[in-house]
Amino acid sequence: KAEKSEEFLKENYDRFLEYTQGLNPVYMKVSQFEEFQRGFMEYYHSTIKSKGLFGKNKKRKSDLSLFKQKDFGFGLGPGFEDEEIALVYFNPNGGMQISSNYSSALHQDHNPYFNLEEAIEDFVGMLVDPGCSRELTELLLNKELNPHPVLASNSFSFIYDNQDFLIRFYKMENYHTKSSLVLV
Repeated sequence: KAEKSEEFLKENYDRFLEYTQGLNPVYMKVSQFEEFQRGFMEYYHSTIKSKGLFGKNKKRKSDLSLFKQKDFGFGLGPGFEDEEIALVYFNPNGGMQISSNYSSALHQDHNPYFNLEEAIEDFVGMLVDPGCSRELTELLLNKELNPHPVLASNSFSFIYDNQDFLIRFYKMENYHTKSSLVLV
């Protein structure tokens, strides 16, 4: 069963990278997430259908009419404001993760929402947020993949010297990622 989950996650991860042209995470306004999610689901289903990956399971439908209904919500629910920025990350060990609080935590060329004035607050917020996965936090702390101004500061060198301890401390229950929802 675990092997099937890993295989399924890998398939989802590969399709996500294809759909986003290799970008992970991607950034968008919360109001754009439903359209992104719907587009990804349609892309994912069309690719597995074209590869014949539906297999022998006759109950599984490749018809996407359900996803095109206007009243079927893929929205983020209450607590997310439409103009907030969503960071959408596909964790290869856990599936898709969405955050609306840390658009300036990652300083990447493809992040049009990076704001230097919010950079330290977002960086520290993501580091200590127990809801942020270990994998996303490791991306945050990777100087090559995240050339963040906070990372360039010598006053933050203690973070790198103690990053495993900090991640284990702040991500106690989420240190070992478990897949709880995988997009189908």
